[in-house]
Amino acid sequence: FQMKKATQIQTKDVKSVNVFCYGSNGPQQLCGRIGADYGHLISRTFPAVATGWRRGFKGYSQAWDGCSTATMFETGQQEDTVCGTVVRMTPEEVTSLDPFEGYPHKYYRKTIKL
Repeated sequence: FQMKKATQIQTKDVKSVNVFCYGSNGPQQLCGRIGADYGHLISRTFPAVATGWRRGFKGYSQAWDGCSTATMFETGQQEDTVCGTVVRMTPEEVTSLDPFEGYPHKYYRKTIKL
């Protein structure tokens, strides 16, 4: 799982990676970041909820005029949820998203179950 705006969820299909997006990585922004066609990206995007997690804000971002970027904190409490979307990405798309997300210096990845 990526403790960032995109959270990696592994699947048996090694040709794709499911990434949980819960911050600013909406479909339009993702298209620009990974170079995907909007219609194609939407066809591989679906709503998802991470249970036992909370979304919060931590740190400082020059890109957001000093405001913090979103992150997720594991609570283990069933009542805590983070709503987002899951986007099926190629490993190359995930790699192209990494510089925007600050991986591996600002965020890390963690596999989670949705």
